[in-house]
Amino acid sequence: MMRLAITGCGGVGKALINLLDSRRGALAAEGLDIQVNYVLEYYGGIYNKDGIDLSALFEFVQNEKDITKFARTSPSTQSSKTATLTWR
Repeated sequence: MMRLAITGCGGVGKALINLLDSRRGALAAEGLDIQVNYVLEYYGGIYNKDGIDLSALFEFVQNEKDITKFARTSPSTQSSKTATLTWR
């Protein structure tokens, strides 16, 4: 398993999150099992040792810039213990 951290959740970061999520099957077929454990940006970041739900995160960031709010609002992350990192 390849564990990744994504730095930045602007245009490029969002596109990468969407790409990794939408191409998960194709990547797995090539032998790439990718799990995103960290996403860091201006407001702080989020961490999940079991992997962040990229579909839920991509949907969330369409309307919210502060990803530290993701762990508090997403039902899929509440049960999987997503941690919030802040540095304001």
